[in-house]
Amino acid sequence: DQVERSFREALRHQRAGADENDDAITAAHAALEAALKTAGLTGNELGQLAKSFRGSGLVPPQLAGVPELLDQLLKRSAAIRNPLGDAHGKRSGAQPVPQELADLAIHWTGAFIVYLAGTLRNASSSHEAHDAPSPPPVLG
Repeated sequence: DQVERSFREALRHQRAGADENDDAITAAHAALEAALKTAGLTGNELGQLAKSFRGSGLVPPQLAGVPELLDQLLKRSAAIRNPLGDAHGKRSGAQPVPQELADLAIHWTGAFIVYLAGTLRNASSSHEAHDAPSPPPVLG
């Protein structure tokens, strides 16, 4: 799917050397947006998708505040990508993206995608358990 393709692309660019770090950040960002859209969240750009995530109910009450924290994390991802990635073209004289910044963007993205996939999996199995018919009573 698009999430996996984009994330694998980010990893390929990350491993290809410093001159591809901007491509790595752009691909990681694409994977993040694809994951949020795959989860059924709405929006055409990361800010809208993050807002949809905040209101989605995908986080249990025991983790109150996590959507806001994750929203901030997603915004930081965009803050890294917008000036340093190459999605909007590379400006003349742009400084190379430091390896550690590309690594951070990719790891943040990967961790969030794993979190989101697990949350969706748990929500899906929870709904299935609630929707499943009750077993017949044991008479004895």
